[in-house]
Amino acid sequence: MGGAVGGSIGYALGIAISPIPIATLILTLLSVRPRVNSIAFTIGWVCGIGAIATLAVVTALFDAGADMSDRRAWIRLSVGVLLVLGAVRRWRTRPGPDDDPPTPPLMLAIDRAGMFGMLGIGFVLAALNPKDMLLAAAGGVEIGSADVSGRTTAAALATFTAIAASTAIVPVSAYLIAGHRLDVRLRRSRDLLIRHNPAVMAIVLVAVGALFITEALGILLN
Repeated sequence: MGGAVGGSIGYALGIAISPIPIATLILTLLSVRPRVNSIAFTIGWVCGIGAIATLAVVTALFDAGADMSDRRAWIRLSVGVLLVLGAVRRWRTRPGPDDDPPTPPLMLAIDRAGMFGMLGIGFVLAALNPKDMLLAAAGGVEIGSADVSGRTTAAALATFTAIAASTAIVPVSAYLIAGHRLDVRLRRSRDLLIRHNPAVMAIVLVAVGALFITEALGILLN
């Protein structure tokens, strides 16, 4: 299973360190019904990541007969270029030192959302957010291209999803144990994430994008 998971870990980590879902989860933990809402959000988040990665694995794109090494290299190169372009866009939209950063509209809906609303928000942020959807699909490409059994592929998908969703699973688990004792730290983290989201996202995107471009060129030029 190591080979099936290994190539997808970079994509999973790219999803895991996305500031917007993390900030949304923090707001969920500070909402009127933190336990129910945070669990619902996490389930939606996990399902969204898993659905996109699974779809990428089972699609006809992975039929035998193609040069999988070159295909994976071109996919990595495409993802890397798109991430770097996204980083440039994010950097240009960062607020100035004296500007109040806007709160993403999706975050403003959290207090009004019930359990099913939070399920939907979690799923949308994972499955329909362009950056995370792209990374989840690329991770599915890596897993689907490995020459392993169906059971090993399923285990690799589960591992990929768990790593990608770890930044939701871990805080929710901690909150279920510690409860409101974490509120002050959560509020501080939320404010920092909202203020510095464009800059953090730009740094993350360019780092992950550069890694993928380098790996792709290494495969194509050999």
